[in-house]
Amino acid sequence: MTTTAPLILIVDDDIDIRDTLSLACSLMGYSVIIATNRDQALELLEHQMPDLILLDLAMPGLTIEPFLQRVKEYESAPPVVLMTAWDAAATASRLKIKHHIAKPFDLDTLEETIRASLNDKAI
Repeated sequence: MTTTAPLILIVDDDIDIRDTLSLACSLMGYSVIIATNRDQALELLEHQMPDLILLDLAMPGLTIEPFLQRVKEYESAPPVVLMTAWDAAATASRLKIKHHIAKPFDLDTLEETIRASLNDKAI
């Protein structure tokens, strides 16, 4: 019996952060797809539903509330982990996102947050 690795969608406009997250998630055993903005992420969701979304808060383009609403419309909506350099806890609470990571973060925190989010399956 083969099992597939959980798929993580990384949504961040900073190439260095995308590359670091992609490498870290791959080394943790996850499959990764990348979007450079929220519009591109929504396009990807039309074709491939990830198990988790790592979402940067501060990005140009589509604001976060409409993006989250669109994600929630999917029957099998994946959990979202909010990444921000601002007050991550307060922002996540306001947006009703259970899991968040304050930038900069260490890889242990990233791994713990990913595991918790995948286990919760709540946005």
